[in-house]
Amino acid sequence: MASPAAERGLARFINIPGGMSAEEAVSRADANIVFYREPAFAAIDEALRELCTECRREAALMRAPHIAERACAIVNFAGPFKLEAIGAAAASLAKLAHEIAQHGAVSPLAVHAIQLHVQALHALRGAPAPDPARDELLIDGLVKISARALARS
Repeated sequence: MASPAAERGLARFINIPGGMSAEEAVSRADANIVFYREPAFAAIDEALRELCTECRREAALMRAPHIAERACAIVNFAGPFKLEAIGAAAASLAKLAHEIAQHGAVSPLAVHAIQLHVQALHALRGAPAPDPARDELLIDGLVKISARALARS
């Protein structure tokens, strides 16, 4: 919660004659975000390519910290563009990879879970439009697969 002094300061700015309303500020922000869409989507695609490269490695050579870092990058780029399912799948992968990095060795089941996450990310990225029911089932499945992989590591 903001301090009383901060609230008074914010109130002062809101009441400046000729200032911008909150609705106008949001509208301008939405209009300007379009300029970042293409670079953000290119960054998501690059992170997916790197994740695919990791998936082709042998289990002993997989770099869980790198997988977690790339998955977090996808989460960061997906958020502003309301790519909720992509962000959720990437967050699940990041959590899985972080836990694997903490344990050290990558089990065959964990490798499979990582591969399924990357395949799901590709499918979501290539989907023509969000489908909330499908996306929810997919994310729930990824979370369950991660839990099983970690329980058996």
